[in-house]
Amino acid sequence: MAYPVFTRLKPQLNLSLCLLIFILCVLNPAKGQKPNDAASAHFRQGRALYGKGDLNRAIASYDEAIKLKPTWAEAYLQRGYAQRMNGKLDEAIDDFERATLLDPRTTRNNLSVAQAYGNRGQICRNRLEVEGAISDFDKAISLYVEEAQPYLDRGQARLLLEDFAGAVTDFDSCLKKMRDPFGRALAYADRSLANRLLGRDEEAKKDMDEMLKLVKGDKPEVMRHLHELELQLIMLRHLRAKEKKVVA
Repeated sequence: MAYPVFTRLKPQLNLSLCLLIFILCVLNPAKGQKPNDAASAHFRQGRALYGKGDLNRAIASYDEAIKLKPTWAEAYLQRGYAQRMNGKLDEAIDDFERATLLDPRTTRNNLSVAQAYGNRGQICRNRLEVEGAISDFDKAISLYVEEAQPYLDRGQARLLLEDFAGAVTDFDSCLKKMRDPFGRALAYADRSLANRLLGRDEEAKKDMDEMLKLVKGDKPEVMRHLHELELQLIMLRHLRAKEKKVVA
């Protein structure tokens, strides 16, 4: 039986060689790693830096991961998050777009691609590009039907298009799936607004009561969100009225 090659070396040579390999790995950890292993290391570093709020360095780490594994939807998604938090919305949209173009079979249960569509839709909705946003939310839901967030997002977009009944349906679906208390509070608040605009004052009051049970210290943030949503609706109404005048 042949022995491993290292056991044939003199002990001091064996130790020196191991030390040299160790030093080389520390100085350049990517050397000796498979591309996928190195990509994962950069990806994990990006996640850690993102968690610390070091967005520029997180983006640089994701850049390296993507160079090594250019078909990794999750890496584009996470870099998109960092770009979005860094205020680089066009770059974020590009990253979410790249994630959506990847074959969903390359991602675990389609969640990365669904989240990419959802995030791109959120940016479009905030820019009042509502029809495009709804298209993205539709795709997110079709890819990962159990995710609650796209229903909340699509409900808000439908509300902005004054499809209040459709919005209520989406908020209903969101509340069946959403477990996060703050997310549930937003869904109740948004459904309250949609019900109020439908003239369902009693249902609107019940939804606000449910929201208040959940928020505790987060009430100002939920109310600010609701106020911004109403302002967006008013702004879109004015824009639509102007368009009608121009066409007339």
